Parts: sequence; structure tokens; C-alpha cells
Amino acid sequence: MLALVTLVAAPSPSAAIPPPPDGMAADCAHPIYATEPFVCSTLSLRAQDYAMRVLLAGAAPGDLLGRAPFLEGQDEWLRRRSMCAFQADQLSCVTAAYAERLTVLRAFREAKVRAARKVGCAPARWAVAMQANGPDGAVVLFDAIGAVRAVALPQAEPGGWQPFVSVQRTGSSWTFQAASGIAMRCR
Repeated sequence: MLALVTLVAAPSPSAAIPPPPDGMAADCAHPIYATEPFVCSTLSLRAQDYAMRVLLAGAAPGDLLGRAPFLEGQDEWLRRRSMCAFQADQLSCVTAAYAERLTVLRAFREAKVRAARKVGCAPARWAVAMQANGPDGAVVLFDAIGAVRAVALPQAEPGGWQPFVSVQRTGSSWTFQAASGIAMRCR
């Protein structure tokens, strides 16, 4: 007797989890993913979520489109934040996720190209100005018309939340690394 065996590859952990629905913040009335009830039941996280909602309400529509590769859209950030449910220290992960997002959103409101210095970047040529003392210590890159094109934070410790764009300074050179692996050096 000949038996047919069908082998099915097990999905990767990220493929087994559907992405969260489009939204702008935690949905406490109809939570779907593990991070949402966690955010809604943790006072400090709920306060950060509220602060994010306020900043989002005042953001220009184009601010959050996620101008790849150095800006993350809100939906993409929510998807990344939802992965904190699988971290051993979910509180630290979600807290760091909100801290990064609030810094990015504040940069759109507070960072000023006139306070920035001119830079030359490679391989990208769009970055023409940089503010190294942006909101919460972020490094902000601007394009030729003064629009924020990157908000970078120092690389975090391995194993937890990582900023979407990290920055490292070596002498007079600044290296920006996106989560996708794309890098750019500015002087």
C-alpha cells in the first residue's frame, strides 16, 4: 500500500500572526491583539497612548505617510509595537516603543530646519540639514524644502525594542541605520 504524505511547512512566528487593523492608537473598546489590553490596563502606557493621540491629532496629513526608508508610518509602527507581546519584558518593550514614537511625532512639531546645520549625506542626496539636538535628544534630518525626513535615536540594547532609525556618531560623521538595513552617512 502506498501512502501519500503531504508536508506543510510551519509558518514563521511573524507569518502566523495577522497584522493589526489600520488604526492610529490602542483600541481599548475593541482590543484585538495582546498589546492593546496591556496598554489599556497599564496607567503609564495609557498615558503615553493618549499623548500620542494628541500629537497625531495635530500632525499634518503627510507627516505620517512613512517616507521610506527613514520614516515609519503609523500603521507600520503599530504592527511593530504589537510584536512586544512576544517579548519577555513586554512593559519595557511597549514603554520604549511609545517613547520612540512620541519623540518622532514631537520632531515634526518642534524640530526646526533653521536650527539645523548643513550636511552632506551619501548615498542619499536629499538630506541637506541636520539638527543634532532634536526633541528628546533625537537627531533630525531635513530635505531641501525643510521637511523632516528622518528622526534617529541611539541604538538600543539588543533583545528589546529597537528604534526604526538609529544613529551613531564617530568624530564628525553620523551614520543613520534604518530597520530595513539601509544606511546613510552624513558629515
